[in-house]
Amino acid sequence: MTRLQKTMEKREKILAYIIDFKQKNDGLSPTVRDITKNCEFSSTSVTDYHLDKMVVDGKIKRQRRGIMIPGGSWTPPEQLL
Repeated sequence: MTRLQKTMEKREKILAYIIDFKQKNDGLSPTVRDITKNCEFSSTSVTDYHLDKMVVDGKIKRQRRGIMIPGGSWTPPEQLL
């Protein structure tokens, strides 16, 4: 496996974790520490690096208090409506 393939695999794992986390937590975003722990990265700076590259690639949008998935949507649970 090439270095590029490994990098892409890591970013796919991050994206899958973010989506799964948001689905299980009513649309809330995971913290950088959550992603670091779940994806088994050595530090939060490694996670930040990958998240920043994913923003450049258009895979995610980072906001002050969350991570958005372009084209994604969240519907509140029925009990909140």
